[in-house]
Amino acid sequence: MNDRDLTLLVKSFDAAPHAEVSDDVRERAAARKAEIIATAEPAPLAPALGTRRSRRWALAVTGLAAASVTGLFAADALAPAPAYASWTPTPTAVTSAELAIAADACTTVMGETDADVILAERRGDWIGLAAVTPNPLTISCMLYLPTGATRAEHVSAAASGGQGAVPTGGQFTEGSISEFSGRGLLGIRTGPPAAFNVGDVGPGVTAVDITTADGELVHATVEDGRFIAWWPGRAFGDETEGNGGPAPDLSYRITLTDGTVIEDAQPVLP
Repeated sequence: MNDRDLTLLVKSFDAAPHAEVSDDVRERAAARKAEIIATAEPAPLAPALGTRRSRRWALAVTGLAAASVTGLFAADALAPAPAYASWTPTPTAVTSAELAIAADACTTVMGETDADVILAERRGDWIGLAAVTPNPLTISCMLYLPTGATRAEHVSAAASGGQGAVPTGGQFTEGSISEFSGRGLLGIRTGPPAAFNVGDVGPGVTAVDITTADGELVHATVEDGRFIAWWPGRAFGDETEGNGGPAPDLSYRITLTDGTVIEDAQPVLP
């Protein structure tokens, strides 16, 4: 993506008005802004990078991208995020109440409130979810929501787009990969980095396991032809792609419906 394309993409997420508006509209906007601040606090600004095989682009945004920056320079944007000590390599289910909170926080931060959640998972005190928009875009999102909490905090999200392959049988795609840097406003480190992977699977695939760039084995959530997983640490290694960006450093193991396990499985190309 060149500088012009990136500029146009960033402008597409600009929620600030571009024309004169009535007092009624201003009042509604102010109320919405207050709701955003209350439900999705500014999260660490995170570079999110496209994958090697699907050639998708991705752009990470935080609560600051959901409204005018004025008034959103909150102290919590500089506060450290809770650590990932509670993270587990095997996910657990998200309740309907938790999903409602998480979905609202993630789609609001991205300015894509009409997005539909396709998968969600809990790993300790953190929830990861993926959603798709009519555009279409794929949203990858992480947030802090301990069991019993009624408000999401430390929301990090990335949007990716592009046409990928459609897997069949025992195939899968690497999909969209995001890496959140764990840095907040002014580049201040607010927490450790984390990575997110969302892709597609054919009907013959029942499980996807990912070995990360740091050597961690992560069991993905697989459902309805999709998989998602997130983990503390990196997704990209030291090698670069043809466009100069870092290349993913992940390996996959898949399990098929007949019980066959394929080590070092290769994703299908677009």
